Amino acid sequence: MQNQKIMKYLIILALVLSLFTPATSQVCASLDNWALVSENGDGTCTYSVSIIVDSGNGATGTASFVLNNTEVYSQSSCICNPSTISFPITVTCGSTVSIDVFYDAPGNGNDCSGNTGNIVLPVQWLDFKVEKNGDKNLLNWSVYEVGNYKYFIERGNDGQRFSSIGEINNIGVNDGAYNYSFGDTRPLNGINYYRIKQLDYDDSFSYSEIVSVDNSLIKEVLLYPNPFSNEINLHSDIMKSWKITNLQGATLLMGQENRIETTQLVSGIYYLQVIGEIHDQWIKIVKQ
Repeated sequence: MQNQKIMKYLIILALVLSLFTPATSQVCASLDNWALVSENGDGTCTYSVSIIVDSGNGATGTASFVLNNTEVYSQSSCICNPSTISFPITVTCGSTVSIDVFYDAPGNGNDCSGNTGNIVLPVQWLDFKVEKNGDKNLLNWSVYEVGNYKYFIERGNDGQRFSSIGEINNIGVNDGAYNYSFGDTRPLNGINYYRIKQLDYDDSFSYSEIVSVDNSLIKEVLLYPNPFSNEINLHSDIMKSWKITNLQGATLLMGQENRIETTQLVSGIYYLQVIGEIHDQWIKIVKQ
């Protein structure tokens, strides 16, 4: 009988303590995405940050976001089970930030907290330009980089389709501003469009703006007929060889002769690449 009384007392005591003992806060935050919104001209940039908050219990509460001991955003009446919350932050361009997340909901056991971990914000593109330098095009760009791995130089002839023509490893040892250069020694005849793809160690990437330069030649390529049926006649003083590709860039025909047999091509749109000593020229051709 005495043991039963002791057991009953312990059960009641445990229930009372559970009512007044705060529950351990759960970890409930993870980084979803970030993106550069604007460069503000004073060394700061505004980024859009998206964070997933998951209380795990469906309680309605307030999610608060703290950067460097200062609340930068809060959202009330959030069920957060889970919810993706986006907000802007303005910090030093290219810096590394860590955001604390606190979720406060009425009732015992409904609170949780978390941290995004270190967020390495995107490379800041400071400048990008291209200029003709003799028979080649010289590309120069400046960036403020953090945790960057490599740059891929991409070129196209229409400002929409690009292919890689070279790559450069990052030269920065520490976070900061760096300058890069690349020479395109065989630019296309006509307008050349360039962009730079920046790759981080975590495989995230971003693109520069697109710049262009006109490398039109005085000597023209004479091609007829276009549209064509079963053959193309090609005359050029600069031609060493030619090839015909489809819109995906796959080579279908190639050669050096001036009369091109095209019976094996189906009706559609193609590109004829005239390969010269210094420059290449791309011509859109259509088979009827």
